[in-house]
Amino acid sequence: MSKYTYTNFEIDGVFTLLQPVYRSIFILSVIFLAMVIAKNIPTWIAMFFAAFASIVAGQLLWFSGIIVDELGLGGSATSTTLFLAIVTTNIVSVFVSMTKKKAPQKS
Repeated sequence: MSKYTYTNFEIDGVFTLLQPVYRSIFILSVIFLAMVIAKNIPTWIAMFFAAFASIVAGQLLWFSGIIVDELGLGGSATSTTLFLAIVTTNIVSVFVSMTKKKAPQKS
């Protein structure tokens, strides 16, 4: 019998409740990278999205660490890996946006 009211709260002593949120942010970051590669997205939009997604993912990682510590559970390596993947994807998005040649202006 589980000592928690939510059955998918932890698996084998590892806190897994926030992993779907990390996966969603990662998927959005990959979609945004594809948009930056396919379209001419302004650099300031790429920077804003990258900063926002990275800050939210970082806050999730920080808060999950606090929750894990308070509940006496183990941290999730998957969450840390997804956080690093999110930050890397966002850095690549900004880099691609900055180096992509702009279309010539019609006058």
